[in-house]
Amino acid sequence: MIKLSNLLNEQEKFTARRKKSGNVSVFDSEEARDNAVKAGTHAVVKSKDHGDSKKDTPTVKPKEDSKVDYTSLTKRTDDDESLRPDQVSQLSKSLTNDISWDGPGGFEPSDEEVIDQIRKSPRQSAKDLLSYGTPSQIKLAVKQIQKNLGESITSMIRLVDLLNEESFDKKKLLKLIKKHDDAMITTSRGKEYVIYNPNNGNQDNTDMWDGNKSLFAVDSNGGEHEIRYKDITSFKA
Repeated sequence: MIKLSNLLNEQEKFTARRKKSGNVSVFDSEEARDNAVKAGTHAVVKSKDHGDSKKDTPTVKPKEDSKVDYTSLTKRTDDDESLRPDQVSQLSKSLTNDISWDGPGGFEPSDEEVIDQIRKSPRQSAKDLLSYGTPSQIKLAVKQIQKNLGESITSMIRLVDLLNEESFDKKKLLKLIKKHDDAMITTSRGKEYVIYNPNNGNQDNTDMWDGNKSLFAVDSNGGEHEIRYKDITSFKA
């Protein structure tokens, strides 16, 4: 399972792009990241939000040194397909979201690491892939999972960049809460409030965002408070 909180709390912005492969590496500390950059093996990740070109946006490339014997993973042959292409795609998406990718490869696991996680997973999607997928379909699913993970970490890095900008405004908060029903904000006075997505079909929530310089948030007792965007110091979904 890919969690933004893990990237924010544990890895923060200690990422760099490996020059040789283009893969994004995550370091335990800023010092370790900086040492890799100084050594010339890595480059600092740049964000499209700051005007950099597309080639500077990191993507994780699947590892090519696969030693997996896909024919040994299933009793089916490539002539015995029982899964449609859309089902393979859906299973890949489910496995990307359901499995905790915390192995040695992290967000850029090898074919072997992906297969190992699928075998260990109690999820029905993992069982279905190995039970009904052909060798070629299982291999395709592995590649799709690797691609999904690469896109996910790229999106997370952009969101981390957005969170680390100095100030909040309406446009920034709308981007941050876009995929959430609600979120927690902290003000410069250290108080926490809940804000709600204005685009979730609830008119009351929409009305709380009417102002361009402030919005209404809810405290732990259910009371509404008008909060100026410039007084917001943190956001947590």
